[in-house]
Amino acid sequence: MTGLRAPGQRYELQEIVGSGGTAQVWRAWDRVLQRDIAVKHITAAPCVAADDLAGIRRYAEHEARAAARVNHPGVARLYDLVDLGGFPAIVGEYVPARSLRELVDNAGLLPPGYVAAVGAELAAALAAVHRAGVLHRDVKPSNVLVASGRRVVLTDFGIAHIGPGDDGGEVLGTPAYAPPERLLRGVSLAAGDVWSLGATLYTAVEGRPPHLRRSVHATLIAVAGGVPDPPHRAGPLWPLIRRMLQPDPVCRPGIERVRGQLCRLAAAGGADRSAAGPRRTGDRRPSRPDHPAISTVRSSNRLV
Repeated sequence: MTGLRAPGQRYELQEIVGSGGTAQVWRAWDRVLQRDIAVKHITAAPCVAADDLAGIRRYAEHEARAAARVNHPGVARLYDLVDLGGFPAIVGEYVPARSLRELVDNAGLLPPGYVAAVGAELAAALAAVHRAGVLHRDVKPSNVLVASGRRVVLTDFGIAHIGPGDDGGEVLGTPAYAPPERLLRGVSLAAGDVWSLGATLYTAVEGRPPHLRRSVHATLIAVAGGVPDPPHRAGPLWPLIRRMLQPDPVCRPGIERVRGQLCRLAAAGGADRSAAGPRRTGDRRPSRPDHPAISTVRSSNRLV
């Protein structure tokens, strides 16, 4: 499909830079403004039948509107929502970067000081998301981009929620990064994003999520149980991560407090987030891949 052009010949797709269960992300060229852009071509949606094109369009519109509410350098800018080949496509800022998941997989375990610095930027982005009245609900290493120039970008607002509330008996997200209150009660809170950020930081220093098991069901039970696996490499990050992973959302620190503590830990650790990326720790723990995202777990299948 390389070279495919969107309506009006404006957007020309160049290469696929990411893909998932619902969409492909392309690096594309804006022929009018003469710049690189990212195009997320959405061909499926959670909880929506494959032939329900109207439902897929509503899903894309929701994602675009949620992302468009946030104005912060830690969230990629959104430019347009168009139709491409009969399916919706979100047009936004192209950020040349590697995901935090890729960094963990390719560079080995990341130093706590580096992770604290990345986490502080990510917490600042999440604070802006929450101020805009949005809950991200899918914070995980593959949705965090680490670019040159000390920039960290939170991506993928596909299951974002505008305002707190009940999820209607459905659980969306990736099992190892979904907070227990969402698994048990179908409730989305800002504190849930704090929990997911804690699981993401744990993964960055340990090489695996804090509750990962060999099956999705076992992982869900471990998350609901609320006891993370003891860390080996988290060092000074662990007291904060442990508080972020508290099973009771009321006991977790707020996102601004998290940001402040991560800034202090990064400064104390002498973190260097240069364009070359993190230094290796000299240790590479074996890791199992995260379980794929679950579209929905209906109320009849909730953990009790």
